Amino acid sequence: MINLKIKLKKEVRIKMKKTRIILLATLGLCMLSFIPAVLGAAESKPISAFTATNRNIAGWADPESGLTILPHGFFLFNGLDGLESIAECDHHGSVLVKELKGGQILYKVNLHVKGASMFVVDQYSLIFVGEMDYNFQVTMIVYDGELSDPVPNLLMIWFP
Repeated sequence: MINLKIKLKKEVRIKMKKTRIILLATLGLCMLSFIPAVLGAAESKPISAFTATNRNIAGWADPESGLTILPHGFFLFNGLDGLESIAECDHHGSVLVKELKGGQILYKVNLHVKGASMFVVDQYSLIFVGEMDYNFQVTMIVYDGELSDPVPNLLMIWFP
């Protein structure tokens, strides 16, 4: 009698576990099927759509130490020979472009760069020159424009 009860409890546990797995798998498939509906009219462009209008990006600064990292030389060293742009580095990524309800355009840039020239400066001088790998992601909304327009230059948005 006790063996029968233990056996029945094990069978119930196994059935409950199978039911949970089936339920979770079904929910996961339902969620995946809604992703295209959420993205709507989003268009994915190659990262070259970004690098064509953005030779470099801004630097990263540490306010405590006063040090700034300038990948690709940013604007401080653009006149120097031998500096490469993002497009001249080993890079990959994508640009998602989507028209929003109010007529604005959303750009979501996902960029990965390897072997970019890097300059570390303090407030007064150049401290270090080398190479760096970095990941850069930005989401920006442009209020006037067309979907067919080129991806905007970040510097024109940040420092018009």
